[in-house]
Amino acid sequence: MTIKVMGNDIADNAEAFLRREEGQPATAFDFTEVKGPTLIEAKVPEGMAAGTYTVGIKQDGAVASLPGVLTVEKVKADTPCAGEYTANTQLSLARKEVVLDRFYREGERETLRIPLREIERVEYELVKTAKGTLCSVIFMRTSKGERVMFDDDEKVELKERAYKLGQSMGKPVETTREDAPTMGMPSEQN
Repeated sequence: MTIKVMGNDIADNAEAFLRREEGQPATAFDFTEVKGPTLIEAKVPEGMAAGTYTVGIKQDGAVASLPGVLTVEKVKADTPCAGEYTANTQLSLARKEVVLDRFYREGERETLRIPLREIERVEYELVKTAKGTLCSVIFMRTSKGERVMFDDDEKVELKERAYKLGQSMGKPVETTREDAPTMGMPSEQN
């Protein structure tokens, strides 16, 4: 992610930095580029710890900072059949998107909309749960490399649904099993 910091009289030798807490060492951006006397762009490093950060600019020995202006949140991982939320998932051919409404236990609601043009393929997989049972899962693989869980179930095999989704969207379907390599089973592709 690239952020833009605006100011006045930004020199060509200015450098932007991040600091999680006052007194802690500064974290360098992956790169900074002065775009002119009022703008500097900086790329936030991958894998930063969750928290609130101060963004600052250092130039000619002087430091200017904006406390608490950047918040990094931990991304919620999709854990199949974990019961972390209830979901309403749908394919809207009229709107040309997949819509995932997730309702978390804490009362939080998350709505994900994925345009069909961004979906590269549908993936069906059997995974072992923490309880040792098998869970049937459908994922949507996007052009950005994301793998978003569409549906999961411990009691119902979703393989047929995955193929119907792929056919409806005109997308290929890949079927794998998490432990396929150790079982000597190849993945299937359509």
